[in-house]
Amino acid sequence: MTIRLQLLGSAGIFGTDGQRAHAVLVQPKRLAVLVLLAVSRPHRLLRRDELLALFWPEATAEHARGALSQALSFLRRNL
Repeated sequence: MTIRLQLLGSAGIFGTDGQRAHAVLVQPKRLAVLVLLAVSRPHRLLRRDELLALFWPEATAEHARGALSQALSFLRRNL
């Protein structure tokens, strides 16, 4: 399955059928997590603690881990 991610102009995510993935676009943090994972260098794994510090710096560790888990689960289901 191929997903097209458009980042110049207005952001867009398109599936193989050409349909836009609106559910991902309406949540800025989820979209930002996806973009960061998509543009990171090949074969460079991003550690969870790096993502937690970037996206949920004010949250407790437990809350941040839960939020990241939910965001990744949502992205998997919708993409």
